[in-house]
Amino acid sequence: MLSFSSCVSELFSFISIIVHLLTLFHHQVIKDDMWPNPLQYYLVPDIEVENGVEGEDDGRYVETL
Repeated sequence: MLSFSSCVSELFSFISIIVHLLTLFHHQVIKDDMWPNPLQYYLVPDIEVENGVEGEDDGRYVETL
């Protein structure tokens, strides 16, 4: 039977592996996509087109990510 400290140790080991893999993934995205042309993410116009009408506001606040 595993002790509590052994389980905690294995959990932190698992979490550190996942964090490392995510860090590698983000590094790859930055290196391949953002580093060559970073301005493409900042110079895109912020226009929403809905039902073929640009800029129409119905008064509702919708948060987008």
